[in-house]
Amino acid sequence: MAAACGDDGDDAATGDTTTTTAATGDDGGEEAPPPDEGEPVYGGEAVMAIESETNSYSPDIFAGTAAGYNAALAVFDPLVRTSEDGEIVPYLAESVEANDDATEWTVTLREGVLFHDGTELTAEVQKTAFDEYLIAEGSRRLGDLAQVSEVRVDDPYQYTYVLVEGNAAFADLLLGPIGWPFSVEAAAAAGEDFGEAPVGTGPFVFSSWQRDDAFVAVRNESYWQDGLPYLDRVTFRVIPDEDVRVAAIQTGDIDATHSVRLSGMLGQMRSLADAGTVVMYEYPGNTGSGSIINVERPPLDDVRVRRALIHALDSDALISVIAGEGATPRREAYFDPSSQWYSQAAADAYPDYDPERATELLDEYINDPARSDGKAVGAPVSFQFNCTAIGSLQEQAQAYQAYWAQVGVEVTLNALEQSIHIQNAIEGTFDINCWRQGSDADPYTSLSAAHGPVETTPGNFTNYTSDVILDALARMKGSTDLDERYAAVEAIQLEINENAVIIWTGGNNEFIAAKPNILGIDSWTTPEGVVGDGASAGITLWGQVWNTGS
Repeated sequence: MAAACGDDGDDAATGDTTTTTAATGDDGGEEAPPPDEGEPVYGGEAVMAIESETNSYSPDIFAGTAAGYNAALAVFDPLVRTSEDGEIVPYLAESVEANDDATEWTVTLREGVLFHDGTELTAEVQKTAFDEYLIAEGSRRLGDLAQVSEVRVDDPYQYTYVLVEGNAAFADLLLGPIGWPFSVEAAAAAGEDFGEAPVGTGPFVFSSWQRDDAFVAVRNESYWQDGLPYLDRVTFRVIPDEDVRVAAIQTGDIDATHSVRLSGMLGQMRSLADAGTVVMYEYPGNTGSGSIINVERPPLDDVRVRRALIHALDSDALISVIAGEGATPRREAYFDPSSQWYSQAAADAYPDYDPERATELLDEYINDPARSDGKAVGAPVSFQFNCTAIGSLQEQAQAYQAYWAQVGVEVTLNALEQSIHIQNAIEGTFDINCWRQGSDADPYTSLSAAHGPVETTPGNFTNYTSDVILDALARMKGSTDLDERYAAVEAIQLEINENAVIIWTGGNNEFIAAKPNILGIDSWTTPEGVVGDGASAGITLWGQVWNTGS
């Protein structure tokens, strides 16, 4: 899933496990054992500062970030979650099983699970949610669910997603909003306002939501998992400014915070961890910071211009400026070097820092009588660069602008409120957007969402696909062979980098930092006791977190 800088999009994290650290250093520091958690304590509350607001908590139109996921997973239970080994395992569902060719995925629900309004979760409810909400006009889930021909009810607590063709990675989609059961009765009664007061099966019941301030949920006294949750209340306070979040946890105004961007906040939090002020839960995920280029907008529709813009950027210097001691190694691909899907060949295909070559390519374009922007021969290349108003992102935008000015490119910077920034991407009304891209989901899920057919893929914000990409996606979708899937993943990454579709700046710093008395952040399990993937991507299950009060 592609996601805006400050936005995690619609994907949930899967993959590597969380690392708990308390030491500084560019390599993530020396690993330290998790805190001695002891027995969980009941009562109290936790306040988490999140980096951004969410559009709605209705699963059909939810467009949340890691911030939104933390709050959403307090009131909704996902059908599946990711284990510490990277496997998708049942959570709210009792089981999720595919047939031999992966054309049918059957979900067996736990019996007796109630929504917060007292109605029961059944197969019929899930079919209604699918038919009347998830695939209805205006749903953000339409692109992903185009592959589903129907939801078939098999018995009161079992239903099947019937696919148009086999998809070995389909269960990935159930990690996100598609797999968050909600009360269809409450949704019908509330209409368009359902997302303002969501009703799920989760460990906490929605209490209040003041936009750009706080989302509050209280203990679900009738929760289906005996003994959970531990906390009486969770509050998610929206604090976009990273320095303010750091100060708030130092003063005790908040109990936890997170970041999933490339910034100096990681170094600051590691220092607080060294001092014993917080415990850090870091995660080496596959998301990266940079920008997306809208290849349908002149002059960016010309690959010479796109390659020139990347050749003009010194990514290593940019990382140092933006992230300071929190800098991570340069990365030019969808996957972290630690990932099994990482391709060195794809990274090598990314245009190197070479301002002379950038100038040559720009000269070719501006002196071409057939240049796509319709300007006179010799006129400089110009476009708009959009980013949110967060300090580290504006530093990145200004650094881009300075590098591009050195090769004669005229760039107008726009600082936008995040919801507007995301909407511009959805509508395609942008030239270049600062953005986070990548996902810890199965590569078919993430790459098909980012580069599938333009007309049917809402998340293809770059508007770039090709026969090479579509062929590779088809091979990946229909195969479980690791080597075959790796070759397809590599082909897509090569195509993206050779055609200069994405500007990569560096790997993101993903973590949750919590006060030492807030425990359970990375030790949650499934109802069957399978250990989960902790605080991956700056998200955890707050229903299994507790506050010792000291």
